[in-house]
Amino acid sequence: MPGLFYNVKPFRLKKRPLGEFVVFAIWGSLIVSGTYYTLTGCLDLNAVLASISVGLLVSAVLLANNIRDFKNDLKKKAKTLAMILGYAAASMLYVLLLTLAYLLLILLVIFEILSLTSLLALLTISKGIKLLRSKSPEKVDVKTAELTLSFSLLVIIGDP
Repeated sequence: MPGLFYNVKPFRLKKRPLGEFVVFAIWGSLIVSGTYYTLTGCLDLNAVLASISVGLLVSAVLLANNIRDFKNDLKKKAKTLAMILGYAAASMLYVLLLTLAYLLLILLVIFEILSLTSLLALLTISKGIKLLRSKSPEKVDVKTAELTLSFSLLVIIGDP
């Protein structure tokens, strides 16, 4: 239901500079916490903390899409976070989102919120580095989505 606010009038958060934040909340913490609650019948802060890395990566997918569409959005006068920040700052935020996702994973293992085997997700770091080195934004959003899927699945497999 909250996803409707993303694309349905009058809210259309997709067209506002809140898209990345909404995606982070919905596809990160809300979905993970809701699933955890459905399966266990209780809420757990650790589930929320574990969801943050995924939320960061999903936000990076949308940001990559908005960076890719920067020139078109400029013509349309779209109000995305990338437009407000500018191309260079949005690109730096993209780097930050990917970097924080990996650093947070490591911290969650150090603080025993996730198991050591969750570090299997670090196998995706070479994909992340390739994305950060990419000179063409054309398929970065799709590649970031693939990275997010791989990362998430490896965390799930690693933390039964």
